[in-house]
Amino acid sequence: MAIGYIYEAFDKVLQKNVALKIEKKDKNKSILIFEYNVINMLKGRPQDLTRDLGLTHVCNAHDFVKNSEQNLIVMDLLGNNLFL
Repeated sequence: MAIGYIYEAFDKVLQKNVALKIEKKDKNKSILIFEYNVINMLKGRPQDLTRDLGLTHVCNAHDFVKNSEQNLIVMDLLGNNLFL
């Protein structure tokens, strides 16, 4: 069961294509923030600085955007969808 949608976009700051992972409107609003925090912990950028796993094979999560309707993560674009 998917929690959202993934779109390809161009990030003007990073100057590269990125993936936008957007929560479905009917999903729990804490799922993507949890995923964003886990990715940062695995990359060695934990919020609480108590755990630093520093894994290099985990994609980068560049930003988390929260608004009243939907949350989204800006992350590395890793490739095409397997279901295309």
